[in-house]
Amino acid sequence: MENNKKTSRTIIIVLAILLVYAGFTIAFLLGRESKENHTINEGSISEKGTKNKEDGTTTTTSTTSTTKKKDSTTIVTNKAVKYSEKDKTVIEEVEKIDEATDLILSEEKGETAKSKLKGVFISLVDFLFYDGEIKGVTFDELTSAGKEKVLQIIHSIDEKIEKKFPGYKENISSTAKDAFIKASELIKKGAANIKDFSQNKLGEENYNRIIEAKDEFVEYTKAAYSIIKDIGGDFFSGTKDKIKDWYEKFRES
Repeated sequence: MENNKKTSRTIIIVLAILLVYAGFTIAFLLGRESKENHTINEGSISEKGTKNKEDGTTTTTSTTSTTKKKDSTTIVTNKAVKYSEKDKTVIEEVEKIDEATDLILSEEKGETAKSKLKGVFISLVDFLFYDGEIKGVTFDELTSAGKEKVLQIIHSIDEKIEKKFPGYKENISSTAKDAFIKASELIKKGAANIKDFSQNKLGEENYNRIIEAKDEFVEYTKAAYSIIKDIGGDFFSGTKDKIKDWYEKFRES
């Protein structure tokens, strides 16, 4: 009888030890699995963050520093552009020229349309590179944001004319064709980033060639005067007044 009791106690103790050991083993395995899952999730978040960086989205990641960086980028990207009053004045006038250009391209044909559009581009180059004025404002008086916006509109005008009349700048003047092509290239660069635009990059030789050829532009600016009005700078000094007088007499006749 006594031996049976001892045997029963031994069995109970062994079972208890086995149960405790089994409990520890299960807890260890569960803890390990949880850790592995956490590592996998972290890897997924990291991969997602890298993908977002590549495709430019603004998904928030798990790290505070990355979130701040992305939030900052979003703020900069969506920041409203502020224009000065002079910016607004010039932008409005250049947009009117853009609209007039569209009208000519859609309603007029042949050499008449081409001559007007050449006059438009010549006068815009005058404004940008020769201290020309639009409503009494020069290009240098604009803010960087205003300059870039104006260049974007002028570049759009140039592209539309070029599409309709390929190589039209080369036919403005045999003397100054390279100068106008260079001006067009600078306008395009400035439209993309104002930091890439500089009046000095036109070069002294090109600058002077346009001035020397100014008498060749009179017929073009006459044709476009109803659009460009009083846009004028150094290379049209003296000539603009004559064109204006001509236009007034033309309207009265």
